[in-house]
Amino acid sequence: MLFPELPLRFSKLLENTEATVDETVAFSCELSKPGLDVTWLRDNVPLSLGETRVRASSQDFTYQLCIANVRLDDAGEYQIRVGNLQSSAQLIVHGQFPQLSVNSSANSRQVQRRVQ
Repeated sequence: MLFPELPLRFSKLLENTEATVDETVAFSCELSKPGLDVTWLRDNVPLSLGETRVRASSQDFTYQLCIANVRLDDAGEYQIRVGNLQSSAQLIVHGQFPQLSVNSSANSRQVQRRVQ
């Protein structure tokens, strides 16, 4: 008895994620078949995976895109495409703001006077 081949489908979709500048993020999904030739995109433009900061990998049915040292301009919609299937998710990147500190007691007194 022959069994028909199972259709290609996502068993787990990409999920939206948030990161802070300099963190590492990973998008992952699962497909019904291992070892597929997939395409990763950001905002509908294929990603250049040659740079060491952005890497794609797969193991068994899991396909992953890792972005190290996230930058503000990494924000956007990420997609994985295989054949006519696609999954997408948003990456929101939060910036880091320097903390202000007042080391001088003279500056501290000036601030206190303005507040009162």
